[in-house]
This record gives sequence, C-alpha cells and structure tokens, in this order.
Amino acid sequence: MNVRACALLLLLAILELKQCSGICCNNDGDCPAYHCCESQRRGRRSVGCSVSSGICTPFGAQQQRCHVGHRFTCPCLPGLTCVGTGVTEIPQGEIGVCQRSRYG
Repeated sequence: MNVRACALLLLLAILELKQCSGICCNNDGDCPAYHCCESQRRGRRSVGCSVSSGICTPFGAQQQRCHVGHRFTCPCLPGLTCVGTGVTEIPQGEIGVCQRSRYG
C-alpha cells in the first residue's frame, strides 16, 4: 500500500473516531475502539454524564498533544508514541506530542 493510501485510511479512521467521542463512561471498556475513558477534569463536562463518570475520548493522532505515560489523557494511536517536550504540568506530568514510532 502506498503512502497516500495509508494517509487516507488514517484520516478516515480519525474522522470516524471523532464522531464517537463524548459518550459517558466509567472505564475504558465502556468506550469504542481507539478511545479511552477520560475523567472529567478542569471543568470539562458532558451533558447527561454524572460528575464521577468520564467521557470517551479518541486516542491521540499524529502531532496531537498527549501526556507521557498517558495518566490524564488517552494514549496515542497505534504506531505513534507520546514524545515528551520537556514541559511539565502539575499534577499531570510531562506534556508530549504524538509522533510516529521509530521502531513501529
């Protein structure tokens, strides 16, 4: 498969993932594929979700912001790695950017 075809498939997958976002959840198992259950933090709320639940959020795409170790955000999509920028948020940890894995 050539690079353009791969890029198009990745773009379509990302667009599909974004359409599924915003579902209330209690754990990752409540979410669609390539989503995780992010706790509602910093005032982020979804209508109809309880305060103690989370929101299904898509995994990070290339060049999207992430947290190294993904304690507070979803991990990057398969084939991507969260590469630290050297900037740390407290208590979240090091901020990173989803980038193509060197070995994946």
